Amino acid sequence: MTFGTGVAFIELLLDLISRRTGELGRVNYAPQKPSFDPELKTLQPLPRSLPEKQGVSSAWVEGLVRELGETASVHMHQIVIVRHGHIIYEGAYAPYETGVWHATYSMCKSFVGMAIGILAGEGLLSIDDPVLKYFPEQRGPVHSLRFKGLTVRHLLTMTSGSGYNEIGAISGNNWVDGFFSAPLKDAPGSRFAYNSMNTFLLSAIVQKITGMTLHAFLQEKLFAPMGIRQTFWETSPTGITKGGWGMYLLPEDAAKLGQLYLQNGLWNGQQLVPKKWVQESTRLQVSTGKVLNPGYGYQLWMDFLPESYVFNGMLGQNVHVFPTLDLVLVTNAGNGELFADTDGVMTGILRKYIREELFSPDVVQENPGTLPGPVSYSESTAAITHSLKGGWGRKRTRTGKGVQTRMLSSVQRRGPAFEEEVQKTPSAHGVSFQELYQLLEGKSFVPEDCGAGLMPLILQVVHNNYTRGITQLRFVSSEEGYCLQVREGAALQSLPIGTDQAISSRLDENGEEYLVATKARAALDEDGVPVLILTISFTEEAAERILKIRIRSPRQLELDFSETPGDMIITSALGAVSKGGRLMHQLTDRLSPEAIHQIIRTTISPVIMAHRAKEPEAIEQKAPGQS
Repeated sequence: MTFGTGVAFIELLLDLISRRTGELGRVNYAPQKPSFDPELKTLQPLPRSLPEKQGVSSAWVEGLVRELGETASVHMHQIVIVRHGHIIYEGAYAPYETGVWHATYSMCKSFVGMAIGILAGEGLLSIDDPVLKYFPEQRGPVHSLRFKGLTVRHLLTMTSGSGYNEIGAISGNNWVDGFFSAPLKDAPGSRFAYNSMNTFLLSAIVQKITGMTLHAFLQEKLFAPMGIRQTFWETSPTGITKGGWGMYLLPEDAAKLGQLYLQNGLWNGQQLVPKKWVQESTRLQVSTGKVLNPGYGYQLWMDFLPESYVFNGMLGQNVHVFPTLDLVLVTNAGNGELFADTDGVMTGILRKYIREELFSPDVVQENPGTLPGPVSYSESTAAITHSLKGGWGRKRTRTGKGVQTRMLSSVQRRGPAFEEEVQKTPSAHGVSFQELYQLLEGKSFVPEDCGAGLMPLILQVVHNNYTRGITQLRFVSSEEGYCLQVREGAALQSLPIGTDQAISSRLDENGEEYLVATKARAALDEDGVPVLILTISFTEEAAERILKIRIRSPRQLELDFSETPGDMIITSALGAVSKGGRLMHQLTDRLSPEAIHQIIRTTISPVIMAHRAKEPEAIEQKAPGQS
């Protein structure tokens, strides 16, 4: 990490701690993300088949899908399983839905590798070319000396030695200049160091060669020929596709790209990616030095079976390709695993089920009872899907320490006025969610110096889209159901709330529209205080906002914000800054690292008081789902 990027991170951190809102960091914000179009389906869909017709037991499929869904820490969203080129299972875990695109995070690095392979096959690039060949404007005497040994191969294999890493995305608008202004930490080719800015520079090279963005190039060369129609890929402030992150893709289309590589770059008789390139990309090119992830190819990782590999995105966005089994498996999730580590919970489940001895035709046809998982569903994927309906995949508690998941049997009284309002409810024996909501219905509350928003902080940082801060909340209901109205900055957001199941809606976050699904329930905290717990799932992403609304009195609420997967990325970035010596010293003169981490946790998960508004009609009432 360079001094400049370290300072930029500390500045951003201090802004977040002080609850500043609006444009933070040193990167200009402009809305980019389009709305997802559910009518724009993939063309050339993969054929569907019963598992048994492709040499797999339905019991095996059910066991895998069920265990992934019932393991709370995995936080599964979507899964697609492809055998012999046929989809044998496609499913989503409520409130996530099939047929909706999902953020890929670093999964899309592998697609950048495909673009480089296409250019190499066309003779427009050699991976042994010096990187400076494509950036003549950077060939000053210092840069020419510093980067003379840096090649395209080093970017592909994460061995560039660059000191300019992911934090550069918050340190300024021109990331190419930032890359070449930073010193090298290691000699090119000497050491593996995973760095998304290597992939960004590959994207910039594609743009230099073709005159079009990486995204546009892949749409022409890869996506259109494969019938992949609905994609989005964020760009840097200077208009270069981010490359290493920022892409949205349908799970089936991700499976098709995995199948393309399984077929050595051949699709419908057309060689879209050179066969030699696929073979080179998917074999070990560099040892990572990591016990859990020992091998890396060209913008992809070696996987846990022989000859297997994975397009790997953080938090569970993966395309696993197993050539020896003729199997492709796509996962989207929201867990805490940065990489597909061999000891990660999700990867551990996959290792349990994906074993060569379980894919023998003899096992499927003659002895299905030897397979793991329930065996009561024998032949049909439809039967599997039917058996898995009813929300089993989301039976988990995400309420945090000290909150009990149960129907409220009593309400802790907070003075005569509070007791009077409780007594107005129709139940003589307790307070249900509906009755508790009546305590808030029609009322508006104003938070104290909030600085928090509906979007999880992890998403704000990744998308450079920071909240303007919640300034008012209002609880309304109608024949259509319950609704929480939120004034965030200048925008009025309306969140319809489900109780039995989450209700989908759309949020406008500074001009970018995000799909969300909101569910709420009633609980008591450890002190017996009634709480409404809202889970707001960003269903195109890997994160959820949890908002616990503690009713301290009829005029006072306590808003407890948290998120899953939580503070992992920011605390990881803090760890990177801490290695910078003098930068961290500025923060640790008076505070211990433990105290700083506690401040960060408080920043990511603030607890804010909100008071009854003097003008309860300050937020215009709208029907649920409107904004």
